[in-house]
Amino acid sequence: MGLLVMILGLVLFLGVHTLTTQRELRAGFVASMGEGGYKIAYTLVSVAGLALVTWGFADYRATGWIDVWNPPTAFKHITVALMLPALSWWSRPISAGEFTPR
Repeated sequence: MGLLVMILGLVLFLGVHTLTTQRELRAGFVASMGEGGYKIAYTLVSVAGLALVTWGFADYRATGWIDVWNPPTAFKHITVALMLPALSWWSRPISAGEFTPR
């Protein structure tokens, strides 16, 4: 049950934040509710989603973890082997003096 509540909270929280990218839909809400009403509704829905995420995660931890995936032991070594070249590639521009901050 906790996992479903957490997912519902994430859908609610991320859904209301995705609304900001839909300019026409957002403009319709602002026109119907007013700027202040829109901001209050946006805040209340965001807080409700965040509360559901927190409550669902706490309930999920209290009832026990569900192992979604348990990777084989060999994958730990493969992960470390792949991370070393990735880290050296990521730090290359900084050490070569190619990094220019804006």
